Amino acid sequence: MRTIDYEKYAHMTQQQLLNSLSNAQKKEQKIKSEMAQKLNSTQELIQFLKAKIKEGWDKPPYYTVETSPAMQSIQKDFEALPQSQQSQMKKELERMIAHGGNDEHHPFTQSR
Repeated sequence: MRTIDYEKYAHMTQQQLLNSLSNAQKKEQKIKSEMAQKLNSTQELIQFLKAKIKEGWDKPPYYTVETSPAMQSIQKDFEALPQSQQSQMKKELERMIAHGGNDEHHPFTQSR
């Protein structure tokens, strides 16, 4: 910050002092306007960051079957299959559940 040279104003005429006062007031308004803009930008950033942080806190720390992105992707892929293939897969799943997952004829449940 620079120091003010008051000596330069000591010998000015009234008109020169009025001009200097006017210029100083304009400079003050300009500085206030610039600071207000910077302050506004900073306040907007603060509000945005707070919202993003709150958004992260509001998310559940775990996924349910319904909210899991992986399960949603699987569901979407399943729904894209032909209806006959969907029915076949559902029947196979029901059969596996009925046997308690110990279906010796199914390749994924055979003993190793």
